[in-house]
Amino acid sequence: MTADTRLIAVIMPNDQSPTEKWGKWRVRPRDVEELTGYTFFSRVPEAVRKALREKMDDVAIPGE
Repeated sequence: MTADTRLIAVIMPNDQSPTEKWGKWRVRPRDVEELTGYTFFSRVPEAVRKALREKMDDVAIPGE
């Protein structure tokens, strides 16, 4: 795992509103950590961990 590793983190409603157009719910992994209390990437070197926690996937999703 490097700072360039692609990550996809989402926070979406737990109802029928999410559809195949789920990209609008993409967030940073840090947002998921803050909401859940989980700690991600604890065994990854600090410099890489910091970069990964702040990444938000912005790759275009077909159909959106």
